[in-house]
Amino acid sequence: MVEASSPGRDGMLAEAEELRRAGRYGEGIDLVARVLHDAPHDALAHFRLGNLYLDQGELASAEREYVAATELRPDYASALNNLAAVYRRQRRTRLFVTTYKKAQRAAARPSKSDTAHPRDPSARRRIWGTALLFLLVTVAALVAWELLRERPEANGEVRSTASASATARRAVAAAFASRINGSRLEG
Repeated sequence: MVEASSPGRDGMLAEAEELRRAGRYGEGIDLVARVLHDAPHDALAHFRLGNLYLDQGELASAEREYVAATELRPDYASALNNLAAVYRRQRRTRLFVTTYKKAQRAAARPSKSDTAHPRDPSARRRIWGTALLFLLVTVAALVAWELLRERPEANGEVRSTASASATARRAVAAAFASRINGSRLEG
């Protein structure tokens, strides 16, 4: 049995995505259907199944899966965007416009599920990247502080321990500010 939080589920969905990219839609659909059999409330699985159907040209099935994903996660910007694409291809203009606007609003205000879901590889990379940056900046600040403390004369100026500590704190704050602003631009 595949649970929504199991590594087997993640592996199966990743494999289904690779099958989709290879054009082996039927195999991918079978794989995601197995995940949904055991975890019918898995929004990501419905989204991936919708992608498989969309690429295969089965618009009605893709619509059904994207609707299921957005019912489970109403702020799921990617599913809303793909649902809008289905409506556009079906020439359902009014639904396309309203769904596309919902997708844009959802994308403009990232939800907790979009930005910090533990199974989202990009969210994990951002979290680990921020943690690694914090570690590196902290180590660099401590090394700089220790060097300045041991050698109070730098370029002919005498610096106090408090001054060195304040400089290190400013460096850490600047690094975090740039990381936070950079991740907002990426995400």
